[in-house]
Amino acid sequence: MLFNKQTLERIHDQLHRSICIAGDPLRCDRWVASSLVQKAIRRGDAELANRAASRLLELDKEAIWRRLVVIAFEDIGAADVDVLLEIVFLAKNREWRRASGEAAVLGAGVRRLAEATKDRSADYLACAARDHPDPRAPICSRTRPGACPVAPRQRGADGAR
Repeated sequence: MLFNKQTLERIHDQLHRSICIAGDPLRCDRWVASSLVQKAIRRGDAELANRAASRLLELDKEAIWRRLVVIAFEDIGAADVDVLLEIVFLAKNREWRRASGEAAVLGAGVRRLAEATKDRSADYLACAARDHPDPRAPICSRTRPGACPVAPRQRGADGAR
């Protein structure tokens, strides 16, 4: 099981220490709110992120949780695996969120993301792979063709490496 008792206790502690969504929800459409949640989290602005998240929660209760999972993987990644796993847990457990109070859970999750150490390397890697002109090209394609300093291992006559 991915989430042991210690992880659940840590999430629960975060809920108790979290301030509910601060201020009024922003008055904007869902697309602006969704974009602003991510940008505010990237900049570590928990209050603004919470206000935008609150607005998205008003407009589409499931969209905000999908967005937070994307943000966790794109912006936090390996820098804070605990936060990443907590957000996935919260997003996948609708009944647990309702029992704990959706707004409080959202506020705690957004605050954790905003305060977490950021690492966008997974996002950069995905973009580089998507945009690469030839995914079959060797990794060191910056050099002239056939001049890769790391030659692929050759198979022997029996097919073994």
